[in-house]
Amino acid sequence: MTDHTVPVRDPGSEFASAAMTPPRAWACVTVLAMAVFSVTATEMLPIGLLPAIAGDLGISVGTAGLSVTLYGLVAGLLAPVATRWTRPVDRRTVVLVIIAVFVLGNTATALVTTYAQLMVVRFFVGVAHGLMWSIVATVAVRLVSPSLRVRATAVTFSGISLALVLGVPAGTWLGDWLGWKGAFGALAGLTTVVGIAVRVLLPSLPALRPARSAGFRDALRCKGIAAILLVTASAVIGNYAAYTYIAPYLLDGVGASTDAVSGHLLLYGIAGVAGNAGAGFASARSTKTLVVGVCILAVTLLVLTAPVGTTGVLALVGVWGLSYSALPVLLQTAVFEAAPNSREPATSLYVLVFNVSIAGGAAIGAVGVDVVGPTAPMSIGAAFCGLGLAVALTTRAGSPRRDVTCGLEVSSPQQGPHPESGRHRQRLVGRRCVQSVDHQGRESSGGVDAVLGRESRESPVGAEEENEIVDDEVGSQFPLPLRASRESGEPA
Repeated sequence: MTDHTVPVRDPGSEFASAAMTPPRAWACVTVLAMAVFSVTATEMLPIGLLPAIAGDLGISVGTAGLSVTLYGLVAGLLAPVATRWTRPVDRRTVVLVIIAVFVLGNTATALVTTYAQLMVVRFFVGVAHGLMWSIVATVAVRLVSPSLRVRATAVTFSGISLALVLGVPAGTWLGDWLGWKGAFGALAGLTTVVGIAVRVLLPSLPALRPARSAGFRDALRCKGIAAILLVTASAVIGNYAAYTYIAPYLLDGVGASTDAVSGHLLLYGIAGVAGNAGAGFASARSTKTLVVGVCILAVTLLVLTAPVGTTGVLALVGVWGLSYSALPVLLQTAVFEAAPNSREPATSLYVLVFNVSIAGGAAIGAVGVDVVGPTAPMSIGAAFCGLGLAVALTTRAGSPRRDVTCGLEVSSPQQGPHPESGRHRQRLVGRRCVQSVDHQGRESSGGVDAVLGRESRESPVGAEEENEIVDDEVGSQFPLPLRASRESGEPA
């Protein structure tokens, strides 16, 4: 059998918490959450300001939306490269450099006078964005003791939800009051405060020697990974084809006021927090959660193309935020469970697909809004989400599980007698091939089959891992804490 064992390193060398009091450690984690808030707000802020950006720079709304496309494309494609380049550098230094890039980038955005200048700025900030997601989880878990790393990661990534609930609506409101450049200027000021806090609180975190792990080819061999990536691409393209152009849809398609746009975005964010938090709870109790989530998203976007009235649109935007925000949690969980022995490269592929799909959705929606009209992005989004639903349903009804998982031969009862047959034999194979960190001593079976709705009783034990501490690996926009908190019972 091919050896894919991941070397186990001494965890004690990875944690900075021994030199800090618990209040100081959690203050550092909170500062990282503020940094995540600033990064996410920078990514999403143009969505509520596209009409203002287009009018000021003399371009179409669709062309302005390409600033979101470029940002996501750069973040997805260049994150692995940027991570590799910065591997030997102290993590505190890397975080400070990232924040400095965001301060300069947001300041420059507030000063641009042409569309070309805006795109150049978004390109460089996009590189820093991808690097941030690559390292922030590993930084967070090194600040606390091993028993608290799930909670630390959850607190850090709460900045994502806060950016959707507060950052984007507040930025849209500031854009109406101060102009879109004023909104970016205010965000630059906030990011400066975050940088000062990081400089004061965050301790030195020397770079760690990365563990050897399985490669991308091994990850792609995992049963179900290709289907999960296709569902990810379809759902994310569909969502961002529509969400990127929600402002022109509300203003020109529905006839809402500019003040109402902020209200709709706020409702989307609040519903998104609920969907994010409920995804782990629901997926632990139902094997059909992912299919249901994609179905609700597709139907919601389709109904939004019809004249449902302002109250109906408001309610549907809430359902939209609820259903979409649950999907990244479910998809990331599916990736972990489908590739238990290749989690790092599989997650890297997921991040790549996710960010490139954001860019692709914004680009496709730009064509729809410019060529067809303000409601076209909703139709496009519904079509792509429908494709994702078809893939998810097909996967549920697919062929039985093969006896090769992620490049590892897995013994099964049909292969002849063995002292330890069936699932127990597979558990031993899994334990020899992966680094397992199971805090609760519980098993989780089913992999992608369970997440997509097909029960399986023959999964390798790799699916029961809660987390790994591996520095400098590309993480996810909605990563480990949500998956881990579901299994540990800790609040996300």
